[in-house]
Amino acid sequence: MKLSELIDRYNLHDSLVENIKYLQEKRQVVLEIELCNWKQDSYRDSDPEMTLMSLLFHDVDKCEISPDSGTYDSDEILEIEVVQGSNNTDSEAIKIILRGNDDVKILQIQANDVEWIT
Repeated sequence: MKLSELIDRYNLHDSLVENIKYLQEKRQVVLEIELCNWKQDSYRDSDPEMTLMSLLFHDVDKCEISPDSGTYDSDEILEIEVVQGSNNTDSEAIKIILRGNDDVKILQIQANDVEWIT
């Protein structure tokens, strides 16, 4: 799915980023998230309220984290939005603002598409 579809379909606010892996040679980013499952439209009372899932971004043109402390320990997603990507490509970019224990990080990923993996 396109990055804009991800934001339209899923509520990622307050979910927790557990790890970010940038696989530069494969042009992929894996974002491990403890998803607030209870905020999703498809949630049922019998489902777990939180669930560990991963987003796999394909054909990544850019992945920037500022400041890059190299550690992600339940960083809370405060905001996520689609932003203008760099270069003249068809890929979209997203900007995610994360709050960690002692800092705020800005993660920007420009990619062609994204999918949930388990």
